[in-house]
Amino acid sequence: MNMKRYFFAGTIAAVMAVTVSFAHQAQRIDPRSEVAAQAREDKKKLREVRVKKGLKEAARLSGGGFVEAVDFDDELSAKDLSILAYPSQLIVRGVIKRNASVIVRADMGLDQPVEQVMTDYTVQVFDVYKGDVRLTGRDIQVRIPGGRVEFGNGLYAEAKTPGFLRPLNQEEFIMFLRPFESGIVYSVTMGRQV
Repeated sequence: MNMKRYFFAGTIAAVMAVTVSFAHQAQRIDPRSEVAAQAREDKKKLREVRVKKGLKEAARLSGGGFVEAVDFDDELSAKDLSILAYPSQLIVRGVIKRNASVIVRADMGLDQPVEQVMTDYTVQVFDVYKGDVRLTGRDIQVRIPGGRVEFGNGLYAEAKTPGFLRPLNQEEFIMFLRPFESGIVYSVTMGRQV
């Protein structure tokens, strides 16, 4: 009986010693904070590479793919058509024929333009409600943020637009547009209104 008590007391003492030892180690080195600090440093370096050297180099540094979320003003909801129509230079009804993701150098308020992944939609115009009526029956390009570009050798860059429903080929829309690049390419006014 006494032997069992000593064994039990010895076991408790050993467990307490191990627990105290782990607690002291955890206070000295918290692996979660080191891992988090390294992850923050890696993200910072990746952002710098993305801005200075471009998306292809960021994809290479990421081990194959660079993926980022981009804001798109889809959450803006026009209360009536006049709010959409006033700032729009072109209002058309048309169908999306095809789309292709491209890399565009855009001014983001930094010292130099930064590469962004965008998708160009080829839209066949059926009717023009505001703007150049000569566009009726022609194709125009509408550029929307987001998409995926393949560089080859397994490298890619992707820009996701959370919450934004991307248009599909063969869908028909009435589009409120403004010039993106000197009237050749357009962008949507206030995102997609549903």
